[in-house]
Amino acid sequence: MANDIDVSKQIAKVTYNGVEIPLAGFDEARAEGIEQGKQSEWNALWDGIQNFGDRTEYQKAFSGLGWTDENFNPKYPLKLDQAPNMFWGCGITDFTREGIVFDFSKAVNLNGFIQYSKGVEKLPVMDLSVVKSIYNLFNGFVGTDLEVIVSETTPWYYSFNSCTNLTNLTFYGTFAATLDLTPCPNLTHASVQSVINAMKDLTGQTAQTVSFHTDVLAKLTAEQADAITAKNWTF
Repeated sequence: MANDIDVSKQIAKVTYNGVEIPLAGFDEARAEGIEQGKQSEWNALWDGIQNFGDRTEYQKAFSGLGWTDENFNPKYPLKLDQAPNMFWGCGITDFTREGIVFDFSKAVNLNGFIQYSKGVEKLPVMDLSVVKSIYNLFNGFVGTDLEVIVSETTPWYYSFNSCTNLTNLTFYGTFAATLDLTPCPNLTHASVQSVINAMKDLTGQTAQTVSFHTDVLAKLTAEQADAITAKNWTF
């Protein structure tokens, strides 16, 4: 009877997007076409947002909880110059995922970079060597590990506000401005030593201050205290 005939076996090929393909490969070709469409949309989105990789001004570019780990997948390295509140109140938690590349080497303004975010757990190495303004830079960081490149011109301006979970802090380079780490009660001995090693020797110059949480001060060794004062810093 006609109802018992498998019509699909009578069709050798179909046309899809103007291309003739075997029926057996139709579903695969359709899936590939859908993926190509998604890729095309992704390219268009990030070409526009990042100006084909040439954009350097990112003020509030990705602010708001609508930006998450699922949809923040930039196409080009993020070359920052002016980026205050770039991720203000965002929902992104991990900025070290594969494919995300930051270039902070020319970043000048990073005020409130991740301020009021839902909870950033991972940040890349932060190059603050030429930055001029970083007020509340790490406000919103809930992770434990942080690596920072500093210079003698790096300002701090309450950069570590709300970093109560920060445990492992590593500095590369030398800094010369007063630093407040009182919001960070969990800094390890190695973290404190990294801070001390990075402090510029201000002998014969105006003294600066480094401040630690009382829990950290209680564990400060005599050698560390002596090293701080020997560089003409107070704590």
